[in-house]
Amino acid sequence: MDAEADGRPHSRAGDRLRAAVLAGLAVAALIAGGSWWRANAPVTGPPSTAPTATPASPAPRFEVVGDPERSVTFRVDPVTGAAMRMDPQPGAGAVEPFRRYDDDGWLDRPGELIWRERTTLTQERPVTRQTATGYGARHVLQFRCTGPGELRVSVLGARAGDPLTSGCDGSLVTTQAISRGGPLRVTLSTAGAEPVRVEARLVAVP
Repeated sequence: MDAEADGRPHSRAGDRLRAAVLAGLAVAALIAGGSWWRANAPVTGPPSTAPTATPASPAPRFEVVGDPERSVTFRVDPVTGAAMRMDPQPGAGAVEPFRRYDDDGWLDRPGELIWRERTTLTQERPVTRQTATGYGARHVLQFRCTGPGELRVSVLGARAGDPLTSGCDGSLVTTQAISRGGPLRVTLSTAGAEPVRVEARLVAVP
């Protein structure tokens, strides 16, 4: 009877100790689980408004090629607008790069319009325009033609004024005439029997 009484307090004390240990382990497990969840939980807040870096686009590069001091004669394609360079005749002047042209390729400035011609040429009906000039005076002659034939252009009174023949596809041809002194005479005619529609301008330039 006394032995049973002596064992009961010890048994109750052991039960209380085991219960305390289990409770501590449960609390530790809850704390550890909460920490893991906070570390791995998905972000549910508003999206970040911080600016993001974007790759910079390369700046466009423009290069000027060729010798700007060298004068040239060029032809403007009526369909594409491309300027096609033509080799000038020896001694002939040509268009200088600082001059300005309109969208159709006609000389805009600087310069003074001397005459403008727009007509249909036939083998029997050429056109001649004459202008009084001083020695060394410079003029820009521009012309274009359409039609089945070819255009013949002759300039008298200018340096290297050999006749030019141009196909009539609507391309604009620009060249320069330097006066020898006296009248400057430009003749527009057909190079064959077929008629052509021509537009031409003569501009005095500084």
